Amino acid sequence: TVKCGTDVVFENIKNNAAVSATGNIPDSDDCAGGIVGNLEKGTVKNCVNYGSVDGKGLKDSHLGGMVGNLSNGKAIMNNYQTSLEFTNCVNYGAIINGRRLGGMAGTAECATTFTNCINFGWIDCGISNAEIAGGINGFADNDTVAYYNCVNLGYVKGATYAGGIMGYCRANLEAVAIIDGCVNLGAVYTGSQCAGGIAGYSAAPITITN
Repeated sequence: TVKCGTDVVFENIKNNAAVSATGNIPDSDDCAGGIVGNLEKGTVKNCVNYGSVDGKGLKDSHLGGMVGNLSNGKAIMNNYQTSLEFTNCVNYGAIINGRRLGGMAGTAECATTFTNCINFGWIDCGISNAEIAGGINGFADNDTVAYYNCVNLGYVKGATYAGGIMGYCRANLEAVAIIDGCVNLGAVYTGSQCAGGIAGYSAAPITITN
């Protein structure tokens, strides 16, 4: 975990190794990503992930090709300005067996922007208590999450919500979804509720253009 207040930059990083969640911390979410597991502030730029990211069926796992979870919990308590940016990132790895999955990020709980990001990887929740999968981002919450000129070419399967770009945006706090110039060429499937070529479902205000 990269803690809040540390405005870190991950740039020009390539991961070839398989990554998995461990489940070693009781009563805690498990976060796994090709570049970093949990990130609270910073930038991920020109990074590539080739490795699979496996949640091992853990019920509260957040998995992403770049970052598993983008968290704002401590940011709210300490009045930090939290924001994350993903630019020119590519995921080739399979993202599997978790609760919230995305080609770039499984969960985004703070203001986040994805620009020129591409997912080629297979994304499949694969477990009975799973929820959400998205080609770029699975679950968005709390603040504005924007996707500009992003592309998904991978298969996306979520248990309840699945989208080619975004899986689900919850109507919570100041949550807003902006999707502009994005393309999905992958098959999208859900076992129960909502699936969409671009977005699975948004309870928050959403704008989809171009």
